[in-house]
Amino acid sequence: MKAEIISIGDELLSGLVVNSNAVFISEKLFSIGIEVRKVLTIGDNNEEIVESLNSLSKDSSIVIITGGLGPTDDDITRFAISEKFNQELVFNEKAFSHYKAFYKKKNLKYAMSNKVQAMIPDGFKVIDNPLGTALGMYFQDKNKCYFILPGVPAEMENMIKIFVIPLLKKKNKYIYFFQKIIRTFGISESKLFEIIKTFNIENVKVAYLPQSPGVDLKLFSSGNNKEKNIEKVINIKNAISKKITEHIYGYDELTLVEAIAEILIKNNLTISVAESCTGGLISDMITNISGCSLYFKKSIVTYSNESKISLIGVSKKTLEKYGAVSKEVAIEMVKGVSKNVNIGLATTGIAGPTGGSIDKPVGLLFVGLVINDIIKVKKIISVGNRLKNKHWFAMNALYFLFKNLRALEKKVEN
Repeated sequence: MKAEIISIGDELLSGLVVNSNAVFISEKLFSIGIEVRKVLTIGDNNEEIVESLNSLSKDSSIVIITGGLGPTDDDITRFAISEKFNQELVFNEKAFSHYKAFYKKKNLKYAMSNKVQAMIPDGFKVIDNPLGTALGMYFQDKNKCYFILPGVPAEMENMIKIFVIPLLKKKNKYIYFFQKIIRTFGISESKLFEIIKTFNIENVKVAYLPQSPGVDLKLFSSGNNKEKNIEKVINIKNAISKKITEHIYGYDELTLVEAIAEILIKNNLTISVAESCTGGLISDMITNISGCSLYFKKSIVTYSNESKISLIGVSKKTLEKYGAVSKEVAIEMVKGVSKNVNIGLATTGIAGPTGGSIDKPVGLLFVGLVINDIIKVKKIISVGNRLKNKHWFAMNALYFLFKNLRALEKKVEN
């Protein structure tokens, strides 16, 4: 099965809003073996919407439209749909009851302008929307399925999950789709390509997905034999993994921070973090994981020299002699923050765009790490703007932590 996505809204064309909806829909369709052939973004223009529907590819059996279902004058999708299919807009009592109940639940009075959202093209089914006022619509015309959904991301995503994907799975039940994702760090896309092209990967497709600063390898296969699809993908995944073991931190949806959390919990380890140039970004990533209080004990953002001295005991003499961005300060930072825990992690660097020099350029980072009283420091150079440098710093510090935790785990196992 093949699909096309039509995103509607002047705000998408002006750049005021990023079209994240198309990305989300494409990913969800891909996960059940449905190929997206075209993504079209158009403004709130009746003629253009109708024209786009008239120009759909013949081999696309699924059309998903988002946006333009609100109560205001620029929300014209329902009128364009009515014109395209020559179906009169009729008042839908279920839709209107939904609006009234939605506002009552929020203790708000609904506006009469919302009545337009209860106008549904005759013959179309409504799709429930528990998160908003705009119900979706579903219609099958000959060999094509049409889904018309609101443009609000949270509402659209929920409707894709609870209605669209389950329905399409039933229609696509004779095609089995299987995929595995290898999550890597510290190896370039081009290097991965060189390695993978040496394998015989017939009937298995590979997608290279850079996820700053790592690369995900998505391996997938589809066909009418479920067991063979799974076997082919697993065999290729295992073969590739053997070649790039040192660069893999996980598979499928596992994030780097989740991989770290698994090791910390398994080995009953605790960690504290001192951050300078990353400004709390590492701590934010760690605490995004539910249950992190089992292993994460404290975070200290010591951006100034004074705070480094007073909060974690960095020596004033060390700061004066080597500067805040130095191996020596990273060591003292991690010593100070690691008291009463198994692991300490510290960052000090220059995110830019100012503050650099010939000896210490913008993008310079020192990561301090202590695990069970063994201290290590890693020097890293990044090239980017301030925000990109901070993200790069944080991810590299976490990967440095992960690699050392994995090495410790292997040493214990042996």
